[in-house]
Amino acid sequence: MKSLFIYAIFCMLVCAGQAVSAKAPFKFGKPDPEDLKMTVYALDSTAEAVVLSSYGYFDATHFNFTETYRIKILKKSGTSWGTKVFKSVGSDATVRGVTFNMEGDEVVESKLKNESILKKKLVNSLYTVSVALPNVKEGSVIDLEVMSSGLPREWRFQDLIPVRYSELTIEDSPYIDYQSNFFGYVPFDVTTRGHWEISNIPAFKKEPYMDSYTNYINKVEFDLRSVHIPGVVYEDFASTWEEVGKTLDESSYFGGVLSGSSGYLKDYAEEIAAACSTDEEKIKMAFDKMKSIKWNSESSVVTSTNTLGSVYKDKLGNSADINLMLISLLDRLDIKAYPIVLSTRDNGQLSYINPSLNKLNYIVCGVAVGDGIQLLDATEQKLPYGLLPVRVLNDHGRILYSKDKTDWVKLSINKKDSEKSYFQLTLNPDYSLDGKVTASYSDYGAYNKRTELNGYNSDEDYIRHCEQEMPGLKIKNLEFQNKDDIDSKLIEVWDVTLNNKVDVIDDMVMLNLGFDDEFKESPFKLDTRVYPVNYPYTFNKNNTVMIQLPEGFEVMELPEPAIVRMPDNSASFMLTYNKQGNMVVMSRKFDLKKQLFLQDEYPILKEFYAQVIKKQAQPLILKVVSQSQN
Repeated sequence: MKSLFIYAIFCMLVCAGQAVSAKAPFKFGKPDPEDLKMTVYALDSTAEAVVLSSYGYFDATHFNFTETYRIKILKKSGTSWGTKVFKSVGSDATVRGVTFNMEGDEVVESKLKNESILKKKLVNSLYTVSVALPNVKEGSVIDLEVMSSGLPREWRFQDLIPVRYSELTIEDSPYIDYQSNFFGYVPFDVTTRGHWEISNIPAFKKEPYMDSYTNYINKVEFDLRSVHIPGVVYEDFASTWEEVGKTLDESSYFGGVLSGSSGYLKDYAEEIAAACSTDEEKIKMAFDKMKSIKWNSESSVVTSTNTLGSVYKDKLGNSADINLMLISLLDRLDIKAYPIVLSTRDNGQLSYINPSLNKLNYIVCGVAVGDGIQLLDATEQKLPYGLLPVRVLNDHGRILYSKDKTDWVKLSINKKDSEKSYFQLTLNPDYSLDGKVTASYSDYGAYNKRTELNGYNSDEDYIRHCEQEMPGLKIKNLEFQNKDDIDSKLIEVWDVTLNNKVDVIDDMVMLNLGFDDEFKESPFKLDTRVYPVNYPYTFNKNNTVMIQLPEGFEVMELPEPAIVRMPDNSASFMLTYNKQGNMVVMSRKFDLKKQLFLQDEYPILKEFYAQVIKKQAQPLILKVVSQSQN
């Protein structure tokens, strides 16, 4: 395989010995006493940890990359920074690490042990190296160094914690051609060819409704295009997306699986063919059959083995195992299906311009239906036919299989998060509310709700959670309809009592009819935003609240109706109130019709939410005319 061949060339070139990196900005194993004593990072008192220094150096002579980190742990929540994952070419990456802790006036060292280093193959000769440093706790300083063959996959100058200093050097080589893709908004202190320095980089703050934060931090991604050693070798690696497709095609863990035997699926194929008369029925049944293989929560662009019969037997596999098996099953049914490779939502988007094998970490199945492509992912038990998991909804993926075709595919589904709720309540003389709540969920709304319910051991656990989330709520009875029928609308019905929802001042009673927290606080806090607002899907949420008033209460003031719209009608909010005898009815409708709002639209979107919250906050005002309490 091509990447293994390239790796062999690397090994040949490094025969002169290990690389000796240029001088790092700090000496490994010798932390500054002031850093050991630090309890708060002066530039960000909220930081749970800080990268004191990070240094990367690519030695072009020996084709080695050395990366070194020094990290200070400031809070207990920051101890997770003692675990890091790297990508390397080949399995020969060398790692050393030390944790330093102050015990009285003495510095105690805890060295990294081999059993805390885990290497795992990704695709061809690409590996991940997971490192867990010992004895990491509040106050620790960590030194970590990793040396591996080849170019780095990426270098992050910025992260979710502050970075005091970061430096990267990539030496030029006459033998290799690579591409680099830069991200971020913080200016560099030094930028010369192959050398970058930056200091005092703030922590990246995640905001609601964004795709991967790694799309926006200061970083650079690298991909090897080709290796050209005159008289020895000339090989393309990822100079085009077609070349990336050929590399996958040649892999026994991708193309080999698709072209290999699928005899283990014979019984499934025969059962489906006998039971179904149309291709659509066959596709749906094949999709359901593949759900018998449990997903192990591992996202991958390659299978865990080159013979998927063992995965079929064990009923456990990664995302590539399951979805390539679905493609093979459809192939046995004479239904054309393609592997669509992609980068998941938390892994950052693929570039249309810069091909990257390293960026790929997932596969879905694309079925040719008419003139279009039906996208399927069989990893989720609660996912109905026609939906994709949120992690997959990352703008675009690519059909990459050189034996047939290559093309871009939009990773979008014409389905919404649809929710409707009906509150039928009676206001009691003691100001409590009694009645029934009926909620229905469709498409992503139903999928999300079923996924949530699956996280509880019982309905009683779910009830306890709801009561804790809404003080004053008491659920006396709970019923579900279609709870396990994932292709149908999910309905839940509560018999409830609500306390603490009414404010009383003398003979005036104030009641806010928005009983959820969704419209009480805006998700958008920043004055400006340098990256888009990216919803995974559109939604519509309709709520109706009917309040039966007791004798002796009259409506003093109904809240004003409201209509709030974005200028292009991409989002709208409508709120109405009506009085029908001794019944007050509130109707609320929130529609989001597009998923992506660019940076220049952010102020308008922020103001839209501000107006929605302002309108929703208006209370229903009642007056006690006469009252007879027992």
